[in-house]
Amino acid sequence: MKLLFYEWGSNNEPQMEKGLALLGHQVIPFSHECRHYTRDLAFSMAVINKLNQVKADGIFTLNYFPILSLIAQTCGLPYYSWVYDCPHFTLYSSPVRYEKNRIGIFDASMVRALNERGVNTVFHLPLWSWDFAEASGQDGESSAYACDISFVGSLYTGEYDYYALVRKGSLPGAEQAMEKQKFDYLQDHLTAYLASGNDELS
Repeated sequence: MKLLFYEWGSNNEPQMEKGLALLGHQVIPFSHECRHYTRDLAFSMAVINKLNQVKADGIFTLNYFPILSLIAQTCGLPYYSWVYDCPHFTLYSSPVRYEKNRIGIFDASMVRALNERGVNTVFHLPLWSWDFAEASGQDGESSAYACDISFVGSLYTGEYDYYALVRKGSLPGAEQAMEKQKFDYLQDHLTAYLASGNDELS
């Protein structure tokens, strides 16, 4: 399959591109600034022009972009996305229901929540090894991977230690902000909460 791979700066894109190629797909990398998740005419035209130019069979991204879902539905092409963030706010946009979507999500509870809302374009797809291309033995060193399953993930420490930003005793306010954020990808409720100095949202 010839896949247009929209690259937006995820640090896992080179490994995913290599892995898709090892699986037999022809991968066409494509980068263009996306200024809005559902309304960006310049971005839409750039994607459509590229799709027509390379005669792609589908679109692929890491994480889900509603605007690409709109484009894929319009062009009659499948849109494959692999979501590795949680919560992933764009999954609560209306294009998530489009029939051309094939959305793999690593968080099974998020899949269940969307299924309960009638969304049948999502399925559970666990996280992958960032180095699965090397693990296949294509780059040698295959003997270094002796396990059938290895489970290593980020513990969100250092610059991504978000809970360290929450003041002691203000966890209920932070949880309220996160609940609001889950269903709203147009506003940044978490940043507003952290900047407000208040324990509760208004």
